[in-house]
Amino acid sequence: MDTAFSYLDRQIEGWKLSLSKTSISKDDQDELKGHLDDVINELSANGLPDDEVWLLAMKRIGSIDLIEAEFSKVTPDISFRKNCILLVCGASAFMFIQFIFILLPAYLIRQQSKQLINNVSGSTDWVTLFTGLALSILILAILLGLIGKRMVFRTKFLIRRFKVGFAFLVITVLLSSAFLTIQLIDLQGWNIPGEIKTSFKTLSIFFYMAIMIAIVYVVCLVDKIDLRTIQAFNRRINWKTALLIGILAGLAVTLGYTYHVSYLPAIIGCPLFAVIGWMISFSQKHIINLFTAQFYLMALWFSGILGEYASIFHFYYFTVLSFLIIGYIFGRSRLAMSHPMNI
Repeated sequence: MDTAFSYLDRQIEGWKLSLSKTSISKDDQDELKGHLDDVINELSANGLPDDEVWLLAMKRIGSIDLIEAEFSKVTPDISFRKNCILLVCGASAFMFIQFIFILLPAYLIRQQSKQLINNVSGSTDWVTLFTGLALSILILAILLGLIGKRMVFRTKFLIRRFKVGFAFLVITVLLSSAFLTIQLIDLQGWNIPGEIKTSFKTLSIFFYMAIMIAIVYVVCLVDKIDLRTIQAFNRRINWKTALLIGILAGLAVTLGYTYHVSYLPAIIGCPLFAVIGWMISFSQKHIINLFTAQFYLMALWFSGILGEYASIFHFYYFTVLSFLIIGYIFGRSRLAMSHPMNI
């Protein structure tokens, strides 16, 4: 009896493991696993042998390939979602490796070169540092060859569980990479016209902002937020989505300070946050979402991270915040007019 039970238990665990490797969403997988357990318990209660229980259960539920095919019919973009998530995760890993092994060492070398030019003492054993980085890359390549499948599976699990934390980590790395890239092109002694430097800075900002938007997009996919229509997306906004959207819009406002254009932060931020306020007005927990959407700007306001420009930023913070509230009030009023009994 123990052997038969062990056989059935192994079959169930193998089936669940195979299911976890499909493109079916986590919630749907949990529902299917629960359905399988119910069928197994029902058949076992009839006194059937365990091998017969398993065969009947598979006839009722179907094979893994058949289940995935049926879910693909219901959700035709399921393959796209899976491929998009893998693509952005791979790009994020590449950007992280580039930041650690290329951009950061290059920036440190530039800083030390400045110190030597200014007769400021400073020395670093760059041979030892680069040798250590090269060995790290070699070890990483060996680990990928030996336990790469396990590492990918574990990383996938962590991203699903801590998707917002993953997004924050990647955005932090991207911001750091953007800062170092812009700093590296602005070398002292290089005869580069200011217009070219400004154009390169703009190109870098658009490049990294596009990747950040892709990260937020993937987090929405992992969180199973419907992105096919703007109305469906607005209704599914939660505090995590509102926070990430607010950070992206807040970064656009912050980057406006790097250009010598009057009122550029307000020109960028006011329409962006007005739209965000309108979008949040359709969500369920709209008050919480409204607060988290402006949390990034509020954090900058409290921290005084802009130093001597803090007073100016305070003005822009309240200006942008007012447009966020105006967009929210406009959306709620339109919603009240269309559904007066549901508000």
